Amino acid sequence: MRQQLTDPHPVNRMLAAQALQLIEPAGPSRLALARQRLLAEPDAHIRAVLVFQLMSLVAEHAAAVDGLVAELDSSGSWPFASTSPAHGATTADEQSAVENDDDTLANQELVQATVLLVLRLAIRHQQAAAIRIVHRWFTDPVDHADLVHAAVDQLRKLGVLVPDREDSTATGTAFALLSEATGQLATMIEAQRSGQERDDAVLRTALELADTVVDQLYFASGAFGERRTATSGPQEQAGSSSPTGRAFFDLAMPLLDQLAQIHHPRITHRLVETLAHLAEYDPKRVLLTVHRAVPPGEDYTYEPLAVGLIVRLVQRYLAENRELVTTDEDVLTALRELIEVFVRAGWLEAITLAYQLPDAFR
Repeated sequence: MRQQLTDPHPVNRMLAAQALQLIEPAGPSRLALARQRLLAEPDAHIRAVLVFQLMSLVAEHAAAVDGLVAELDSSGSWPFASTSPAHGATTADEQSAVENDDDTLANQELVQATVLLVLRLAIRHQQAAAIRIVHRWFTDPVDHADLVHAAVDQLRKLGVLVPDREDSTATGTAFALLSEATGQLATMIEAQRSGQERDDAVLRTALELADTVVDQLYFASGAFGERRTATSGPQEQAGSSSPTGRAFFDLAMPLLDQLAQIHHPRITHRLVETLAHLAEYDPKRVLLTVHRAVPPGEDYTYEPLAVGLIVRLVQRYLAENRELVTTDEDVLTALRELIEVFVRAGWLEAITLAYQLPDAFR
């Protein structure tokens, strides 16, 4: 089986790579063999198998695996040192990936394996090289788009977007990374939209990444679960008014505030859905953020799903936060202007609500 690791046929090399723990049962020897093959293997799918093999070594040999990650990164090995073959200078590994355009799935598998390994090293084990690599990805998200997209998705799957008292460091690190990326994306999108020389490819990538961030916050918040059970009748929502829910709100709101600057229909809708779910923790702050996210004249105001969501939110505030609405001028102004945005767009639901609004204060 050891001989098959260098066989000319990729299928034989792949099968041998999958049995690496049988060829070298001892952790240090297996790591050395994985290193040898990763530095020489040109096939993306086989390299993904080898990276997944490293995952089983992280718990007991985190520092040694991190050393190998640092070596792969410094050698320019894709995708440790680059997002995709389409970005930046073309290394030998990147050229190999370019020449295998029909093997997109293998390249995606390699990205997923790399991201999962590096995130575990950085967040769960606080390893220096992995922390440096992840920080580089998230501080320059557009140039590392494939990796950041996969990493944001993996952060939720790893469970670190849900605050855990026993692992608050991991959650804090995850939200700090998301904050770095979100701030960069909001700034870049604004610059692209307001600049004279607009790069549509960069703008599209930035919007897609912002969409990924808001999607993962939406699912991590519990908003999706609330939506699924909405038709089942009144029932207690898991995490409602809980310490975990409050902790998520405190961590997520700075990101949601940043995302409110990005006026794109899909992003805005997910954002408002998430904010509506979190409104109980700070009704005023949530409403003011929704108000900033839905200015007049944007495409979102012409979406049928948008008017329904905003009308329900306003009705909820009138029913559940009557005192806040009637005593806080900022809240009342935000509420009225939200309705006006959709009245000006011609939505009958908003016009009806606007006529009914004076009755709410009697």
